[in-house]
Amino acid sequence: MTDNEAISEFLNNLSVLKGYSDNTIDSYRIDLLEFDGFLKSEKMAPSILRIRKTIPQNYVSYLSRMNLKSSTIHRKMSCLNSFYNYCLAEGLVKENFFLDVEIPKMPKRVPKDIKNDEIIMMLEACDMNNKLGYRNYCILS
Repeated sequence: MTDNEAISEFLNNLSVLKGYSDNTIDSYRIDLLEFDGFLKSEKMAPSILRIRKTIPQNYVSYLSRMNLKSSTIHRKMSCLNSFYNYCLAEGLVKENFFLDVEIPKMPKRVPKDIKNDEIIMMLEACDMNNKLGYRNYCILS
């Protein structure tokens, strides 16, 4: 099976069997083709189906050097992990080297404070003439 056939069958599986949206399928297609381009430009593997164990970590390093957000790197690695899990299940590869790849940690977001005027606005929006409104007022206060 060729690389393009494997990618097409994987994307078809996501669309038909798993019901992924068109946008998700397009994102997966782009991520897979970018990885394939990386393999060819760096001459790291003859085929996307014939990679070595060191390639996934090299790809993470490459993506990091491109100054991509860690969330983008996580998305790309998730796509490739899914692809190689599919290929493993279909007998196209013998191992998924993307399972144990070290990926830069995603930064934790600090919760946003609610301003006093926003709190007052929410409290005033509660309809105190019914039980649900009174309950909401109690919860908010």
